[in-house]
Amino acid sequence: ALYERGEHLIQLLDNDPAIRILTTSVISESATQADALSTTVALIDQDQAQQLLESRSDASAVILLEGEDEPRVVGRF
Repeated sequence: ALYERGEHLIQLLDNDPAIRILTTSVISESATQADALSTTVALIDQDQAQQLLESRSDASAVILLEGEDEPRVVGRF
């Protein structure tokens, strides 16, 4: 599993989504895959993140969105 915080990631495009993903914790079969997925999830919008994780049978995530008190569990645990 890997934990990512958005502050150390750089968004190169100027398309800041209305709702930001604050943190992601990805569970996967390998640390490399978890790292790649958590970074990707942190940089794309919430709908794309959910779609990506739900399409995978080998990874799941806990995602905290800006303005929400409870994290979302996405994917197949």
